[in-house]
Amino acid sequence: VFNRQVPTGSAFTQNRTAITNEIALYQPARPSDANAGTCLFDATFAAIDKAREIPLPARRLVMLFTDGRDELIAGGAIDPCSTKTLDDVVARASDIANPVNVYAIGLTGGIPIAEAELRRIADTSNGAAVFGDLNQLTALFQRIVDSIKNQRVARAEICVARGQHTATLLVNAG
Repeated sequence: VFNRQVPTGSAFTQNRTAITNEIALYQPARPSDANAGTCLFDATFAAIDKAREIPLPARRLVMLFTDGRDELIAGGAIDPCSTKTLDDVVARASDIANPVNVYAIGLTGGIPIAEAELRRIADTSNGAAVFGDLNQLTALFQRIVDSIKNQRVARAEICVARGQHTATLLVNAG
């Protein structure tokens, strides 16, 4: 169960079975659990920090899946849960020296979710955000995966004299 504590997970791997087994270990908190809620910003910040362990120039991204918003439900009251703020998360993800793209999937149809916040995190980190109900879940994940698979990264070192210059980039992705 995770809500107030952010699990760190295991080491990075390309083994899909290991990844699936790791994800299966986690269970969402039930509303009846003490301190049920979601520390969404803390979890996102921690995931971004974990992704930043991957050395550049490798592409680093976080896939964030949530059915809620940053909140702590205790004794019927709803308060923010995270120690990190939305601005902290946005700044960390969009750091030009250590960028991490955040792709968010928001599951609608239950409690209100942080749609605007997820869009802001995704947009400022050059990721994407999609939203839908449980019946659309497979398609939502597929949209994100397709988006990631269809991207290419181009890098170049350009040495020119100071001043304003015009350049043209031609790409043949075939």
